[in-house]
Amino acid sequence: MKTFMDKKRREWHVGPLDARRISDVRENCDPQFFVGDVETGFNMPYQRLKADPILMARVVCVLCSGQRREKNVTEDDFLSAMDGDAIAGAEAAMEAVIRDFSRGRMLLMHDAYVKQAQAADAGMEMTFGKVLNPEVMEALAAEVQEKLDRLMPSRSASASPGSSGSAPPA
Repeated sequence: MKTFMDKKRREWHVGPLDARRISDVRENCDPQFFVGDVETGFNMPYQRLKADPILMARVVCVLCSGQRREKNVTEDDFLSAMDGDAIAGAEAAMEAVIRDFSRGRMLLMHDAYVKQAQAADAGMEMTFGKVLNPEVMEALAAEVQEKLDRLMPSRSASASPGSSGSAPPA
């Protein structure tokens, strides 16, 4: 999918990428677009964009500049219509466009990153689903309390304030 809809229900097509469009992005909002950044480890354009949804919106805005002119949509209007759902749609479109542009080793690295990101997202959903379950929370609290009682048996037996018999220094 290389299209997405903004919150005003306007459809936008992202891509294809080429040297001119990458240069436009570099000149207008992201000088590091498609440039490896060894220090941070973000060497894939999609990885960098997914980590910064506002940058994703700005890059897509540049890539859709021709359509924006045709539809008489300003940059400000475009960015104002990029809510969370629109950015998620833009992410999917950018993923497809970058994948189409990438070849060879870069394509393999991109596919590996996307699979890693999908696994991380699935893991987060599963974890939050379990952690937010009240029964799981009660069981975790009971287990933590049991371990604390074993580690500090004297504190659990006499943990009331002022029971130590010593007065604080004046």
